[in-house]
Amino acid sequence: QEGWTEQRSPAKHSSRSSVNPLGSGTMVRQRARKRPSPPPHQAHSARGRRRGVSKKGTSAVESTFLLGTQKGLLVTVLTLFLARVASAAFNIIHDCDETYNYWEPLHYLIYNEGFQTWEYSPKFALRSYLYITLHYVFAKPLALLRVVVLGNTKLAVFFGVRGLFGLVSAVTEGYLVFSLAKTGRRTESRLLLCFLATSAAMFVSSTSFLPGTFSMYFFTLATAGVLQQNQTLVIVSCAVSVIVGWSVTAIAAIPHALWVLGTASFVRSLRTAVLLTASLLILTFAFDSYFYGRYVLSLHSFLSYNVFGSGDSALYGVEDSTFYLRNGLNNLNVLLPLSFAAPCFLLLRICLSSEKREQAKNLLAALSPQWFWLLAITMLPHKEERFMYVVYPEILLAAAYTVVQAGNSLAGVIGMFRGHVRKVFFTGALIITTMLSASRVGALLWNYDANMKIYMRLNQHLHTEGVGESCVVCVGSEWYEYPSSFFIPSGCGMEFVRSGFDGVLPAHYNASLGGTRYAAEYLNDMNEADDRQFMENERACDFLISLKYDDKLLPKRQRIKGKTLEIVHELPYVQSSASKALYRALFIPFVSAHKLVYNSYALYKSKEG
Repeated sequence: QEGWTEQRSPAKHSSRSSVNPLGSGTMVRQRARKRPSPPPHQAHSARGRRRGVSKKGTSAVESTFLLGTQKGLLVTVLTLFLARVASAAFNIIHDCDETYNYWEPLHYLIYNEGFQTWEYSPKFALRSYLYITLHYVFAKPLALLRVVVLGNTKLAVFFGVRGLFGLVSAVTEGYLVFSLAKTGRRTESRLLLCFLATSAAMFVSSTSFLPGTFSMYFFTLATAGVLQQNQTLVIVSCAVSVIVGWSVTAIAAIPHALWVLGTASFVRSLRTAVLLTASLLILTFAFDSYFYGRYVLSLHSFLSYNVFGSGDSALYGVEDSTFYLRNGLNNLNVLLPLSFAAPCFLLLRICLSSEKREQAKNLLAALSPQWFWLLAITMLPHKEERFMYVVYPEILLAAAYTVVQAGNSLAGVIGMFRGHVRKVFFTGALIITTMLSASRVGALLWNYDANMKIYMRLNQHLHTEGVGESCVVCVGSEWYEYPSSFFIPSGCGMEFVRSGFDGVLPAHYNASLGGTRYAAEYLNDMNEADDRQFMENERACDFLISLKYDDKLLPKRQRIKGKTLEIVHELPYVQSSASKALYRALFIPFVSAHKLVYNSYALYKSKEG
């Protein structure tokens, strides 16, 4: 074989000749060394190796890092979206705060009616209307489509918005898996994908209408940004989480801020952070001032009240320091304690191993916000499970890392069949966590979804029975399980009746007096009840939704003065006070049904007499 090589004189070399092989320089024809041809039976495999193709015809790079490719990202997002669609369709509302502080204001912006809490009173202005408006932009076009579900066009909007939450969650989680795979952590990325898709924690949190869930989306992106060494993504994600979502997540952002300062230009990072923060604050100020009817920044009001002011969250319940461990085990099962072991493995890798030390430091920086956040919320007297949502994906990532390290360590101790030992260990961990998560989701749906279903039965009843265009639905002691006005058909209203509850209840937005710029006088921040929060004429109730029995499983005295009540529908609902914690937390086929004590969620119809 012969070939051409080029000899160039350094004095005559130019940028032009470097582009044009026929430029300056002397072409010298010389005989090239002839490589020995491989034996015929090795020729195909040799060519395959040069192209990076295995014997099976699959790209070796693609096979190793499939999740780190664009194709892998798409597959990951689609896989996670299927799981999130299931959550959007079947997940229950876990907290009345989600109903009254987020679904109700959104319902008002769309339909001009809904409930207003004291936090949305212009006097207090603790909640951001920018956050609500972001969802309104998507929800309003859905409402204009007037898709009917069980005779109610509003249910389609409710589940459509939940579907949007599922899509956003799938995209952010998928990008986290993609970013982890790009660092070369093949096994961790596969485990993380499986944990995210099957976790009860993600089923519960991913489609909730809460600032904690919104912040979870952006902290997931921030974690991916650290893994990819993308400081701008980290800054943007943390800023949006803190200013648009939930301001207290600034605590969780501290480790990411320190990482940015240590890895990027201080001046450039500071300029990006200041410009973005200023822009978001101005936008928030504009929306809040417009909706509240006075110059106000909800972020300032929130911090002034809860951090620097007289706000007392203990009015709404106090829990001990084990609360998050107990509730975390419900949704995260063994993955929570496994995540606690991750920093130990990472610190050992950093201190004792010179190989991949920088990778370990990077992963430690990516995971560190979860420990800051869990420590901070544990120190607060008022605790709620939803506070943990912010760092759920990071907890699963830490657990995936621990499982891989523990599997590798076990294989090293056993010595023989290391590859098989690792596979068995990883598969066993995945099977155990998946079964526990499925059991937890089953318990939530089996035990506690009757309140949402009974409101859907109301829609079905009104649709099939042809009840008049207007009706009044009343609720008493179960006001906190009201799933939102999206479950009340257009033309019907919902009212509170007296039930012995002695705290403040939300009031109706009053469009004629200013809507969001007006609030009922009795709304207060001391959780004090007022007679004006209850319906004056209970005889106007057409339907009553209530539990059939009280805490002692004695029949509740359901009555409306001058009317009789008959049950239209009733569904089983677990009586927590009379059922054991294990069977309330986990669904065990063929066992739970016999171990649990049930109440009944009932839809009553009132009649004269």
